Amino acid sequence: MQRVVRVLFAIFAIAGVIFLAGAPEVEAGSGARVADNAAKDRFESDGEWRTSSYGRGIHDEDYRFARPAEDAEPARFRVEIPEDGDYAVYVRWPMVNGLNASVPIGVATASGVEWRRVNQQKNGGRRVKLGVYEMEAGDDHSVLFSRETSGTDY
Repeated sequence: MQRVVRVLFAIFAIAGVIFLAGAPEVEAGSGARVADNAAKDRFESDGEWRTSSYGRGIHDEDYRFARPAEDAEPARFRVEIPEDGDYAVYVRWPMVNGLNASVPIGVATASGVEWRRVNQQKNGGRRVKLGVYEMEAGDDHSVLFSRETSGTDY
């Protein structure tokens, strides 16, 4: 059985994360697992991540953003995965100027962290499917946003 995980993030800024249990066609709301930068104990980052509410397509009240940096700790979303299985992960970021064209996003899978890059200069305010991942049950930091990129924008 495949489960759907919707991850709502913002740029090198992050808005939030939603994980859905059920078939891939399930829409937000049914069995959702949400981790947002405003959700208590669901988002962690170092002091370099700032908060903004500027732009369109913002999820909740604000999002987080940071400049690229080598050897920086990634921002982390804690997500409760109810049971071992395959989960589709979706990301979201706001529609604002100055976002990075190559943002590394890591998903903690059963075999380790798998990294994908997204272009946050496109699809602002929309949910974008990152991929389907085999994930283990738990309440851990399942989604990571790295600041290590060759891009110069937020």
